Amino acid sequence: MTSLKDRAYLDLRDQIISLEIEPGALLQEDELIRSLGVGRTPIRDAIKRLHHERLVVVLPRRGTLVSEINISHLAQLSEVRVRNEGFAASLAAERATDDQREQCVELIAALGELDKQTSREEVVRLDRDVHDLVYKAAHNPFLEDTLRQHYNLSLRLWFVVLDRTLRIDALVRDHRALLNAIRRRRPPQAQEIAQQHVREFEQAIRSAI
Repeated sequence: MTSLKDRAYLDLRDQIISLEIEPGALLQEDELIRSLGVGRTPIRDAIKRLHHERLVVVLPRRGTLVSEINISHLAQLSEVRVRNEGFAASLAAERATDDQREQCVELIAALGELDKQTSREEVVRLDRDVHDLVYKAAHNPFLEDTLRQHYNLSLRLWFVVLDRTLRIDALVRDHRALLNAIRRRRPPQAQEIAQQHVREFEQAIRSAI
């Protein structure tokens, strides 16, 4: 069961990442309490987490603002993600449990159901599910925290140009290959696929700007 503080964090995080709450917007505690249906303490806990993850900034005498999107951060994010996503995929191929390998099969089946009629929200949800599984299957909580933070920042950049860069065929190809490499316990192959996926993600964002 999701706690109130986790629910507040996840709801607010997703609204910021999806640009439902725009960059630069001022976050008012009372408004968030009403819209999210939680108390002041969960809201403050959520803001602390989001500040740590660079999704909001807290300014003296101004309050809490949603972080601006700076496209110059893309190269820096990609530089880190290429290494960490590749490392995590390699570890996942080594360490995935039997249950996690079965989840790979389930996600591959779900990927096969994507088509041009699939909503972008569903595509993003499935993309997150694939990354979540890889991060968990690496069985390193410190690496997992880092991966999630950088994934969320990258996902927010993706939402800026999502309608121009959403190529379901490429996403299905990459994720299916990655999940198969993990399922079949092939660390070098999983690492290379994950790294190439991040590189192509950066190129797609740049081409759409």
